Amino acid sequence: MVDPVVLDHNQQVCFDDYLGGKNVCIVASAGCGKSVVLRLISEHARTRHGPNGVAVCSWYGAAADLIGGQTLHSFFRCGVHLLSPADFVSTTKRAGIVSRLNGLRLLVVDEVFTITAAWMVVFLAALRGVSPPGLQQHPAGGVQIIFAGDPLQTLPVDLALSPTGLVVFRCLQWRSLFRSWRGGCRLLATNYRQSGDRAYAELLLRLRVGGQTSIDLASMNATWNSFDNEQRKKMPHLRAVNDSVEGHNMEQLAALQGVGRVYVAVDTVTATTDASKRAATDKLKHKGIENLHVKVAAPVVAVRRLSPSVPTGTVGSVVAMPSDDVLVCMFKGEVLSVCRVEWEAFDEEGRVLGRRKQIPVLLAWALTIHRAQGSEMECVCIDFSVDAWACEGLVYAALSRVRSFSALCVRGLTERHVKISAVSMAFWRALLESEQ
Repeated sequence: MVDPVVLDHNQQVCFDDYLGGKNVCIVASAGCGKSVVLRLISEHARTRHGPNGVAVCSWYGAAADLIGGQTLHSFFRCGVHLLSPADFVSTTKRAGIVSRLNGLRLLVVDEVFTITAAWMVVFLAALRGVSPPGLQQHPAGGVQIIFAGDPLQTLPVDLALSPTGLVVFRCLQWRSLFRSWRGGCRLLATNYRQSGDRAYAELLLRLRVGGQTSIDLASMNATWNSFDNEQRKKMPHLRAVNDSVEGHNMEQLAALQGVGRVYVAVDTVTATTDASKRAATDKLKHKGIENLHVKVAAPVVAVRRLSPSVPTGTVGSVVAMPSDDVLVCMFKGEVLSVCRVEWEAFDEEGRVLGRRKQIPVLLAWALTIHRAQGSEMECVCIDFSVDAWACEGLVYAALSRVRSFSALCVRGLTERHVKISAVSMAFWRALLESEQ
């Protein structure tokens, strides 16, 4: 029998707002239990509206899978190129998902602050555009909205100084969603992840808002000498950019004993014109890895949910490589035969251009911060002297993955690495004042 979920006061307020039919944005720093609330809301909503009446999404696949959802692009069956709201609505109608959207009663979006205002505008326009006339005056076409995230962690990578490139909470549609009679933003205040290390929890809170001291930085950098080289090699490394991750992983794979195997992606292009074939080929490059190099004992991370207990982001290791279509891995003591899965590439009208079949894992000596965001890690190694840590909130997002100082191995962290978004900071302070 599963024990009932016990919510703290702030979590219960969020759940009660949902029960009351309000739109809710759950705002919290890392480890405050927002995923617990999202899962509880999603499960309850499915009993109320049925499985087709609820959509659980996020911008990134890893974050979506942690709450049992899918990416927003997958749900709306859209391409990655931004269209105008009118064109996006037309595309949505042609994509054959109007009945799905009409049946939607609740949309849950985790890590909402990784979405730009422009994308939020078109997603909401699609919901309004297919809704009955009597509901089109509502910001989401009558669909109840539950958002969650932390504005002081990583923001969208494609922000620009234009109305369409604004952070999500600065668009008019956001303000319309959370007018007082429709709902509001709620804060979660209790940190559960670092509850066993109060000093580390307090340090992270200072770092999150740019209030870290020289003593804080020295304390974190001192953790590097708590481990030797062999221990560091066994720890997952977090890096800021993909190229750095791939370089480190291939370097470590080359040093690993044994014969390797390469799993080559199998692509099928269904497009018919030369232009659409070229588009399909380009899009498929971003769907799974083209050539997966592995050896026995190599650490890997799941990029799809592999079993009920092995969600996206779970780190394991290779046990065997029996064929070109099967890779045997161990995750948390569970041995799985991992087979190829399929990714689809769509054009801007939701039509399938091509498909890629590949083993859904990546080497995991190193991971990007974006892939790790939202997850909890047993330990982590970060060398800040490597890469350009340009994104605001990236350092906090990286360091908050672990529970305590003892799980941290860091060097090279300086004041210049810690970047805080002034706009997000103002938004956060306004929320704090509204709660007082």
